[in-house]
Amino acid sequence: MYKVFMIIFFTIAASQLQAQSFVREYTYNASENDSKASARNAALEALKSELIEEVGVSVVSSLENETKVEGDDVKTMIKSQLQTFSIAMTKTEILDEKWDGEKFWIKVKIEVDSDAMKEQVKKTIQVEVEKQNEQLLEPLREEVLLGLRNLRTPERIRAVTSKAVKLPMEGENNLLVHREVLGVFQKYAIDDTLYRDFLVSTLKKIQPDWNDNRAHWIFEYLGNTGSYTKQEIDGLLDFFARMPKSMPNNYYYNFFNKTQTNEVLLAAADAYVSRLSQGKIGRPLPIMLQNEFPTLLRILPQEVSKTLELKWKKEIK
Repeated sequence: MYKVFMIIFFTIAASQLQAQSFVREYTYNASENDSKASARNAALEALKSELIEEVGVSVVSSLENETKVEGDDVKTMIKSQLQTFSIAMTKTEILDEKWDGEKFWIKVKIEVDSDAMKEQVKKTIQVEVEKQNEQLLEPLREEVLLGLRNLRTPERIRAVTSKAVKLPMEGENNLLVHREVLGVFQKYAIDDTLYRDFLVSTLKKIQPDWNDNRAHWIFEYLGNTGSYTKQEIDGLLDFFARMPKSMPNNYYYNFFNKTQTNEVLLAAADAYVSRLSQGKIGRPLPIMLQNEFPTLLRILPQEVSKTLELKWKKEIK
């Protein structure tokens, strides 16, 4: 049973972000091989470890409304990340020390940057969230892949897609599963509304600057299904609107896929031209309608091109 750490990012008041000073004492029981110097170092490191744990637990406790982490989990997490958290210790001053050959006592003043500690705690919990969520999703990935072997009825298709949409389209393992789903769905011409909606919602989260492969997969799958809903057209065109000016052509083939009916192609092309005319396609500068329109006409079926040209001829001139 895995525990899931839940994070909600929050704002910390400036008064809480100031460095804090702590004065602590520690007695180290030396071994036969310890010198005064090694005993001092061991005492200092042990004291720092205790203080890191103490402050770390306090930090997480102060965030109890934003982060659900049990006490033992906090200590385990902090102990495993001591080196990382130690960067929050900005200044260490030895105030007093005593060495009798067997025990080394030390008194130290340490300044801890609360802001740095909070940031490290958040990062560490986030890593733990991602790791444990990844583990939790493994059975789901296996169920999806197993379900793809038998898609003979609409009920079995829906059973697969209802699980697939719970897998974020990110992360290497999840992407492999979605690529498999898309490949099988295209091979057998499976068109599932639930999965289509998931793909369009995923597209909203993709940053077009990177020419992300996920976007190509989504355009390819939707383009090959032979139809678009108005909501899907809007979602795809919103993606165009967020693209750098030079990139929309990369998606033309799949967006205006000729396996679609002329009616669907005309609706998609008309919506695209409408956005062009409003300066809503491409950034940082929009693509000019007059420049793009001839290219669009060339890739569309002749009947669709003629209808589109007739409708928009006044705006083109």
